Amino acid sequence: METINQQTHTKEAKSEMTAVKKLAKDIFVEFKKMSAYRDVEVMNLKSIPLYQQICRSIKRNEKLQFILPAFPAKSNNSEKTINELPDFGEYLALKILNDVCASINKHYQPGAEVIICSDGRVFNDIVFVSDENLQKY
Repeated sequence: METINQQTHTKEAKSEMTAVKKLAKDIFVEFKKMSAYRDVEVMNLKSIPLYQQICRSIKRNEKLQFILPAFPAKSNNSEKTINELPDFGEYLALKILNDVCASINKHYQPGAEVIICSDGRVFNDIVFVSDENLQKY
């Protein structure tokens, strides 16, 4: 039989877990606005690895780190771009990522950050982007 102290501890643990899950859900909803998950129903969150990772990090009180492979180089297609330099599209994408992190940071003290891994140097020659244009980008 549980003692009153054990019951209080169990209730506090359940309450804490509920708070963690709510915070993780709110963070996930922020990211899903701009991701492949945007059409996923919130009811199915438990099955999504990103949500599970967010929950684990929150339980451990760790900074949320999101690694995004992106921005390898500007397209070499002159019909799609004006030049090899970043433009408003890249600026807007980075601003959205920054805004999402700022929103998370307001509600979660360890904070969040997005780490962008650009792999353009690995395959730029395959997509006909010169080393010079890659460096400018």
